[in-house]
Parts: sequence; C-alpha cells; structure tokens
Amino acid sequence: LVEETVLGTGRLPIPDEPGLGLTLDLDTVGEHLVAGETLFDET
Repeated sequence: LVEETVLGTGRLPIPDEPGLGLTLDLDTVGEHLVAGETLFDET
C-alpha cells in the first residue's frame, strides 16, 4: 500500500466512492510476482 491504513478497530472502512480506497505500490507488487508472470494481462 502507498498510504498508511489505520485499522484501530481491526476493520477497514469501506469508502462511499468507487473502489476500496487502497493504492498499491506497483513496484513492490512487481517484485513479488511468480517467475514468468506479469503484473497485468498484456493482451
């Protein structure tokens, strides 16, 4: 995640806007891919 998420109650508040309100750090996600896999389906 890019922004710090505070889970004081152990629950993640769901926003009213579209999406889950999370921003992934795509560089970090890419570092943890299985060998031979791509982050997004490149069709």
